[in-house]
Amino acid sequence: DTVVVVGSLGATIADAQKPWFYAGVMFVSFAWFFGLGYGSGALSRLFASSRAWRIIDALVGVLMLYMAYLIAKFVFKI
Repeated sequence: DTVVVVGSLGATIADAQKPWFYAGVMFVSFAWFFGLGYGSGALSRLFASSRAWRIIDALVGVLMLYMAYLIAKFVFKI
C-alpha cells in the first residue's frame, strides 16, 4: 500500500521537490513505526485488561458500521 500511495503521489511532484518529499516520507515512516513500537510498550498494561479489549472491539465495530454506511450511501445514493 505504502509503495503505491507514495509512488503515485511522488509522481505528481516536481523533480526539484522530490528529494524533500522522499526525505519527509522516510522521516514520517520512521516516526510512525517508532511510535507504534513505543506506544505498544507504553499501553501494554491497558491492553492486558479484557474490559479494554471489549471497548476497543466495540469502537472498531462502530467505525466499521459507519464506514459500511458511507459506502452504501455512495454506491446506492441513499
